[in-house]
Amino acid sequence: MIRKVAIESNLISLKLDAKNSIKDGTSSFVGVASVIAATYFGFLFMDAIGGMIIAGYIFFMAYTAIKESALVLVDAVHNPQMTDNIKTIIIEKFKIKTSDIFLRPVGHEFNAEIHIILPNETRLDETNRLVKEISSIIKDELQLARVVIVPEPEHQ
Repeated sequence: MIRKVAIESNLISLKLDAKNSIKDGTSSFVGVASVIAATYFGFLFMDAIGGMIIAGYIFFMAYTAIKESALVLVDAVHNPQMTDNIKTIIIEKFKIKTSDIFLRPVGHEFNAEIHIILPNETRLDETNRLVKEISSIIKDELQLARVVIVPEPEHQ
């Protein structure tokens, strides 16, 4: 139930809580199964092996929690699919390269900061037109709350 709500709401805290609940249930099952295997089937070290499996799973979950928490603390999101979609739209529609794309959560929506690379000869009025057009298209196609475009020169 928690996992379903976490997926629907797309909140990191609920996703971690759902994963933690699944970890608890799986760990309990592994613990009971290893004790039963040690007691009834004569695998003398099975309880120790089960403990190592549980410990590995706990370390994996701790790593995941720390990684997600670090992203929240720096107010960032790791979403390669959305980043790739943004790059694809800009390359296909404008034939412009991107250098960095930063996504930040704002409630249930995202803000995007997109660094585009323009030729050094690009005039200011052309840069302004491109920035507005790219921002509008990305915002509309990906339903982002706010899009900031940062133009950068091709060669510095």
